[in-house]
Amino acid sequence: MYACRKQRICPYCGPTSEDWDRLATEWLAWALETYGTTSSHELRSRGVPPNVTDTADLIETHPPRKERPGMTSTLAEMTAEIRTINTALGWREKTNTLGEYVALLHSEVAETLEAYRDHQLADATGPATPVVAAEEDYMGNYPHQGWRPGKPEGVGSEFADMVIRLLDTCDVHHISMPEVWTLADVKPVDPALIGAPHELTTFGDWMAWLHRATDLFWGAHDGVLLLRCIVTAADQFGLDLDPEIERKIAYNRTRPYKHGGRAL
Repeated sequence: MYACRKQRICPYCGPTSEDWDRLATEWLAWALETYGTTSSHELRSRGVPPNVTDTADLIETHPPRKERPGMTSTLAEMTAEIRTINTALGWREKTNTLGEYVALLHSEVAETLEAYRDHQLADATGPATPVVAAEEDYMGNYPHQGWRPGKPEGVGSEFADMVIRLLDTCDVHHISMPEVWTLADVKPVDPALIGAPHELTTFGDWMAWLHRATDLFWGAHDGVLLLRCIVTAADQFGLDLDPEIERKIAYNRTRPYKHGGRAL
């Protein structure tokens, strides 16, 4: 059993994290029954074939998630992962102002509109691509087993970027968020209470409202409120933020140092 290269199901290659949970759990049970251990170190010491030990490495890095209703990770867990990745990739070498972070949040909203203009609500992610064995991730590991995930593209991915950017902003500028919450705990909000001048009927209306909510965040420093607005808009268009965020974070682990060479 080779959890990624044969099945193409893993946190990097998709299609869903639920498939990874199922496959990883089955593999662990198989390895324990066959070899009496699931430790990659012990398996290597016994001369077990590389396809088995490589899979053990991947599962040790990304174990099956605990069963939880709603979002699979708490806001604190997602924030910790985002912090680790952004620090390793050089995005925490200097502290940008809150205004700069708010401007970046606006850019995520704008990119979501552009994704809708290009693809409407369709997922536009490309296929995984082969990579040479020498390519490492930012921690010096080789997690891809010869494959790099296609860059997530589309409205769902851009909504994930909004959440990731918001959690990063709150972490850097010490804006409190409920640590034990998952996205299932985030309740929708009535747009009329957050500055919507009229009923929101089009995708562009909702994006304009998110720009307004982002401006309110700059003044009120209320990360929960902006998160509620993002979740409300995502729900309006039937988007499941759970797998979108997991997929985008997994892709971000594969990106090079200061990818794109941008100043912010």
